[in-house]
Amino acid sequence: MESQGGEELKGPVLHIVVVGFHHKKGCQVEFSYPPIIPDEGHDSNSLPEEWKYLPFLALPDGAHNYQEGTSHLEMHINMCFT
Repeated sequence: MESQGGEELKGPVLHIVVVGFHHKKGCQVEFSYPPIIPDEGHDSNSLPEEWKYLPFLALPDGAHNYQEGTSHLEMHINMCFT
């Protein structure tokens, strides 16, 4: 299976991402596996331009008002394979 960018896809899940709320920075990626940007670590909060809204989509409004909780977001990407 091959993606549009030429990288080989290894399965149906591309990334597992943990998003948290920082009291000064707002929503941000705390951890990703594998790293979203290959040359950066698992704990990098850098995102490619096309994913810049991912942290805001992953946390519901008002999530910062709770000490702990869980939210689940799945993003389905339509890819054409030839």
